[in-house]
Amino acid sequence: MKRSAYETLERRAALLERRGVAAHTGLVWLGRLLVVGALLAALFAGLTERARGQVIPIKTVPVATGDQFLVQPSMRPGMGGAGLAVDDTLADPFRNPALGTRARESLFFGAPVLYGISGDNGSGRTLPLGAVIRSGEWHGAVSVALQQLSAARNTGFFCNVCFGLTDPQLLSERSARNVYLFGALGKDVGDGLSLGVSASYADLRWVSGIEHLYAGSQRIIPTGHTSIVRVGALKVWPDGRELDLVGFRSSVEMEHDVLWFDFPPRPQVVRPEVDDPFPFEPAARLETNLDHTNTWGAEVRYRLPVRTSSWRVTTGATVNRADHPKIPNYRIQDIPRDPGETWALGLALGAARSLEGVTFAVEAAYQPIWSDTWQEADVALEAVGGRTIPKGERTIENDFQFDNLLIRTGVDRDFDWGDVQLGLEARSIQYTLDQIDWVAGSARTQDESWVEWSPMASVGLSLEGLDLRYFGKRTTGAGQPGTGFDWGRAESFDAAAPIGILAAPSGPLTLQDASVWTHQFVVTIPFS
Repeated sequence: MKRSAYETLERRAALLERRGVAAHTGLVWLGRLLVVGALLAALFAGLTERARGQVIPIKTVPVATGDQFLVQPSMRPGMGGAGLAVDDTLADPFRNPALGTRARESLFFGAPVLYGISGDNGSGRTLPLGAVIRSGEWHGAVSVALQQLSAARNTGFFCNVCFGLTDPQLLSERSARNVYLFGALGKDVGDGLSLGVSASYADLRWVSGIEHLYAGSQRIIPTGHTSIVRVGALKVWPDGRELDLVGFRSSVEMEHDVLWFDFPPRPQVVRPEVDDPFPFEPAARLETNLDHTNTWGAEVRYRLPVRTSSWRVTTGATVNRADHPKIPNYRIQDIPRDPGETWALGLALGAARSLEGVTFAVEAAYQPIWSDTWQEADVALEAVGGRTIPKGERTIENDFQFDNLLIRTGVDRDFDWGDVQLGLEARSIQYTLDQIDWVAGSARTQDESWVEWSPMASVGLSLEGLDLRYFGKRTTGAGQPGTGFDWGRAESFDAAAPIGILAAPSGPLTLQDASVWTHQFVVTIPFS
């Protein structure tokens, strides 16, 4: 390859680097300006918003995964997730430990969850039990959840059963056990101020969809845990204004032991009278993939009731800074074990109105994300054109830029016997990938986008000393993705990441549609 071509690549890399610096600087200043602007808008126009989660999800492939991490209850699950401008005294303490002050009474809860992915692509059962506690100035919440997950039916290689390499499916893949723990404690310190701290931990022996991450493998043994620590504050003024602050640190520490079977040719034996129908001998290979991500973040929400109106509006901003020391060697990507770093920003606006037993809510969020991943040379490499890449230098660089949109809306109608909720969530994911391969001396750009739709409904029944609720949801627009090539053939490299996936696809994405059905039953019992 001519030196001029390398100079072209270097100029492009410099441009990407400048763009990354500019994006980082722009992110900081844009976040400051928009947060200040949102607060000013709330002060002068009565706007308020509330973002539901602090960890902004990152997906580079349209994966259909179940609600594995739906392990806590909600009073408004059927409103499409539009909870920015409405209270949810059952779910709020799990998001911000200071919001336990909104609980009117102590109560026990149970919230079993069932979900399944169409095409026999996995299912899950979860039984969360816990309590929201209120005693004088103190408040808190505790929960424990036991979960059973089933993997997609193992297809593997066509020769799995024919040659007796493995059983169709291990018991650990059909009935894996996960455990989730949560605890929160808060206190009202006076003058409308409440403070709190919470911690959660998940011991994971299976992750929904992980079998699609390593297409063609024979066995996957995932082990590890996730954890998150939150510190929160809530300030309420007499005129109804509220300021909601949360700082957090999230950690993912997973290990995937993956068993592969390679088929090198057998040693050739000159025996003309013997025709070997299968001149290959299977050889087992165990590969260990680490999945480590550490995220620091903060969220601010400001709510203000609109004067002379039943409307409330909320503005919110969330910022995430994530380090990816280890990214697994997923089959859908062409870069092994690449580290990376991510900046994500969430800007949200929501409004709600309660009038004559009807609560209506709507919200929208814009989530720009900037992420860089790369591969480093283990040894000195000779690139195309005779150029040497020293050990430790980057051999491949990926620059992602996301422009994600999220819209939620829902309505809650109260009756004497309970209530009915209807809602819809639409999540649009769009990104551009700029990739430079310094070894091959090539560069490419890839644009991908898709929309995931989640209609949902909930029915609540109020009895003497007991509340019952059913919640149902269907999610479409995602499925089993793969990569396609210029001549129209698509390889079945499936990929999924319930915890979040940041992999550079090796080609244009293809998609086999799938639906996720989720059912939850919530029982709450007040106690003194």
